[in-house]
Amino acid sequence: MDELDRAGDTRRVPWVGVPADEVPDVSGCDAAEQVVAGGRIGRSFSRLVAGAHPPDIWDDRPGLAKLAAYARHGAGAPENGPLRTGQIWWFRLVCLPITTWAYWKAWALERPLRGAPFLIVQVWWWLLNIAVFFHLL
Repeated sequence: MDELDRAGDTRRVPWVGVPADEVPDVSGCDAAEQVVAGGRIGRSFSRLVAGAHPPDIWDDRPGLAKLAAYARHGAGAPENGPLRTGQIWWFRLVCLPITTWAYWKAWALERPLRGAPFLIVQVWWWLLNIAVFFHLL
């Protein structure tokens, strides 16, 4: 068993995603005072909180290759075990199809000459679904 996996083990938690003005100054503290979370539960919670920030959608959309790499090697789960396997299958079954569909729609709506026909087809599809729904009532 790895020494870091033992309950009660303490580690420093990185201040990932926290604005610089909110990070406390711990330069005058010794190592025991700098520990802010410990054990498996503390590390898991820290990983969850660190990953809770949405991406910057103004600059760059993460590509499917980047999402696949995160599913295989990202910090969202331990390197091996059922959580990593679940993360990979979540990418395959949920993230990949929804992200592909969303990126396709974003591409189609980026330009008016692509967007107008897309919106016409989309509105027609919505109206057809509403008509079928009310017909079944």
